[in-house]
Amino acid sequence: MTNLPGGVAKRKRVRRRGRPLRDDAWIIDVVAALRIAWGLSERAAIDLALALVEGRTVTPSKLPRGAGKYGGVLVGYELGASFAGRASTLRQKMKMTTPRDPIVQALVALLPQRNKSGLRKKT
Repeated sequence: MTNLPGGVAKRKRVRRRGRPLRDDAWIIDVVAALRIAWGLSERAAIDLALALVEGRTVTPSKLPRGAGKYGGVLVGYELGASFAGRASTLRQKMKMTTPRDPIVQALVALLPQRNKSGLRKKT
């Protein structure tokens, strides 16, 4: 503690050593919304949330079989770290923190609804 003029004491901030922690609350909220809205598994929801929030779009490294038959755009995503490493970190953090309900409800309302075949419903 240091003394300031006027007898007021100011505490020094204690800084932890090492790499600063990431604030993953937003990704945890997106994972919860994807699981509710689209019924995805935990692993699929985490991978999709990481790709959408932290990923950069790149050309895909591999093409699936029959990619020429079907129309559509195939996109690949790249993270600064590996998907497996970030997913395991997020799973650990999800055990300690809960998603923020108002944000999850807003995200679920914004996501398009999916039917059982995985295609969007026509509105």
